Amino acid sequence: MKKLIIAAALAASALAVAAPASASTYVNISYAFIDDSDVNLGAIAGRAGWHSSTPFGLEAEGSFGVNSGDTAGVKIKLNSEFAAYGTVTGKISDTFDVFARAGYGTSNLKASASGVSISDNFNSWNLGVGANWMITMSDGVRFDYTRVMFNGRDINDDNVWAIGWVHRFK
Repeated sequence: MKKLIIAAALAASALAVAAPASASTYVNISYAFIDDSDVNLGAIAGRAGWHSSTPFGLEAEGSFGVNSGDTAGVKIKLNSEFAAYGTVTGKISDTFDVFARAGYGTSNLKASASGVSISDNFNSWNLGVGANWMITMSDGVRFDYTRVMFNGRDINDDNVWAIGWVHRFK
């Protein structure tokens, strides 16, 4: 985990010196593949964000589970996940930029077995990196990876890979 934090800090530092883009807002909808090492889940993620005229910005995220997984006879499903992030973005070209994000979130998971189910909330620190490839001036494809590190609970950290559409408003 220390290596991931150091890598994220280095990426954020490198992005902070990249050429800043003009201030803008954006929305994104993605399919997220969640690898929990015990179970694989799927979710639809929606994001809204703001980039200042500097490399720094803010992002809000909400996800809802669409695929459940099974482990040791227990069905696991993500009910919902919400998070807020600070972002650092670097413009590589007119059509391609990279970003790093760090934030805090909460996930609501449901476990079911033998007709009995329980739901619980899990808080997490999240670190991620990604890229936007703009196909038009407003629309493009977003790819990202986020490490979800759950706090003080006996639950595996998650690796979340997402791909989706992004729309920018100027």
